[in-house]
Amino acid sequence: MKNILVFALLVSSCFLFSFGPDNIKKKKVTEQNLEADSVKTGLEYLKRIYSGKEGWQAPNENVTKTVLNLIDHLELIPRDTLLNTLRDLLGNPKQTWIKRSAEDLKNVPDLPGMVKQKDVEEQLARIERAIHNSLSGGAIAVPPQLFDKIYASGKLIEMSKGETLFASGKYKFPESISNETIAAADSSLRRLLLSKRSAYVDSVRKTHNDSIFKLFRDSISIAYRNEFIKNYVDSVQRHYADSIELLNHKIVADWNNAEIQKQNQNIKQYITLLTSHLGNDPIDVWIKNTRNEMTKVRLANDSLNFTRMWLKNEQNDSLSVRVQPLNNRSLKLLIDDGVTFTRFSQKQTKDIVLPTLMQNKKLEKFGKNIDVYSPWRLGGDGTVGFTQNYLSNWASGGKSATSILVVLKGYANCSTSKYSWENNIEVRSGWMRIGDADVKLQKNDDKLGITSRFGIAAFKKWFYSTETNFESQFFYGYNYPDTDHPVSSFMAPGKLFFKIGMDYKPSGNFSVLISPITARSIFVCNDKIDPTKFGLKAGQNSLWDPGLNFDAYWRKDIANRISFETKFKTFVNYHAPFSKYDIDWDNVLVMQVTDNINTRIQGHLVYDDNAKFPSQRIVNGQPVTIYRPKWQFQELLTIGFSYKFSQRLYKSEKELKKMMK
Repeated sequence: MKNILVFALLVSSCFLFSFGPDNIKKKKVTEQNLEADSVKTGLEYLKRIYSGKEGWQAPNENVTKTVLNLIDHLELIPRDTLLNTLRDLLGNPKQTWIKRSAEDLKNVPDLPGMVKQKDVEEQLARIERAIHNSLSGGAIAVPPQLFDKIYASGKLIEMSKGETLFASGKYKFPESISNETIAAADSSLRRLLLSKRSAYVDSVRKTHNDSIFKLFRDSISIAYRNEFIKNYVDSVQRHYADSIELLNHKIVADWNNAEIQKQNQNIKQYITLLTSHLGNDPIDVWIKNTRNEMTKVRLANDSLNFTRMWLKNEQNDSLSVRVQPLNNRSLKLLIDDGVTFTRFSQKQTKDIVLPTLMQNKKLEKFGKNIDVYSPWRLGGDGTVGFTQNYLSNWASGGKSATSILVVLKGYANCSTSKYSWENNIEVRSGWMRIGDADVKLQKNDDKLGITSRFGIAAFKKWFYSTETNFESQFFYGYNYPDTDHPVSSFMAPGKLFFKIGMDYKPSGNFSVLISPITARSIFVCNDKIDPTKFGLKAGQNSLWDPGLNFDAYWRKDIANRISFETKFKTFVNYHAPFSKYDIDWDNVLVMQVTDNINTRIQGHLVYDDNAKFPSQRIVNGQPVTIYRPKWQFQELLTIGFSYKFSQRLYKSEKELKKMMK
């Protein structure tokens, strides 16, 4: 690179000095300066001269273009560094090239399922009209404390101040009890008239107070009624608007995620294309033999031409070699056919006559009935755990309890260098009784699982695999203590998976099955069971979904007689990949006390989008029951008797050949 730069500087200097030394006002570049200048100094010098700001001009455009390309090439990232960086980024399957937040979107197209603002406003108007119509004829109770304002207003006349109504001239006394009539009456009649006058004043006062109270009561009732209706309308409208906003935001977020994935795929595709073009530049390589004969080979991705050259050794022997470019980074050397080097030297020889070995005819019958291994291996294990406690007159309280758990596993596996076939069955059944002997048994574990996986060797530890998996239970399940209404039974639900994918299995204790083609079927074949609790519609007895399935299995011996086993399964529904998915994670820790007694701890975590559970939610101040999926967890600890066996089948050679056919 340094030699190329020095050459470019010398060429450009010759052109510049051809215009005459008087035109150069800057510092001259001598050979000593060139040797001392760094690459950075040379780049700055060339950019200054060829910028055109000082009046310098090259004799033709080709010279300027060549020098500027040299400057650009040295200032940019080296091509190999750029290619390696791009290839590392392209090799990362999780690489994100671009992203966008849904909150930053300003112009969102009309998406399926979105509710437009016009429709929202119309619905809000309908809600307001419906509430006004529903409450127009109904009575709305006014809190009594609001009427205290009437008494506090001071417009009601007290009993001792009734005369003030007549003093203002609003009311007048009848002639029979007027002041003149009372003044003209004698003492006995005056007392009677005063009594009538007092009763009349109190009657007028009550009538006045009733009219005032009715007026204030109506205004308070109307104001409270209007405020109540307004608040109720606002609450319902706000809840509806919030639900629509949440719905629209989810639709926009799902659309934005799909757009991000699409744009990332397009960017990766174009970067891959441009990277391939960037790496296609040819490279010239010179090969020299011992006689200093030079042969030029052009390395290019699309070149299939051969170049012939002669190799020489110290004895000046010649060997014709063909050089073939494989790509712009590698080449292949081929020696011409029929070339042989032989150097003669004298060697002493001696004839040796070996006696003929006699063949023992008795050995001909040996080995005809020898047993050989079969690719089949059968095995399994079983555990029976039992727990019991009895209480009688126990001051601390409690109830007697009895429980039993049976776990049976079996397998039949066939394995060769070309294919493998694994068949497994698992049966679990657990029962318990709490309290008196009259109490019915309660189920705490029930499972039937059958799995068959067939794989054909692909490369290294990978297999082209297909798997069929069936899961169900044996007995009715209840939400105890209710034993009259079952919630599950055999084949209600029943799950059947059919998977096609790749299986990575480096050992018998670890495997990963990736199945992009998976069909899941759910069956509810019992009329007593509600199918809606398992994702089906009312009246349906089967459901089929396509999706992607991921299965992982790992087993590890933690210590002597202690082992841990985990199985992880997830299913992503293609109908709604971002919202519908199932997770099944089963973990088992086994501690072997003796050869036939062990302690088994199992933790089972499940999330099934189709399994719905009731949940309470408050809507408009009222409790509402909704059904939604929840995380399910099961923990079992068992100490009991265990038995394990594993046996390889043996067959005679004749039987094995017949079986392999």
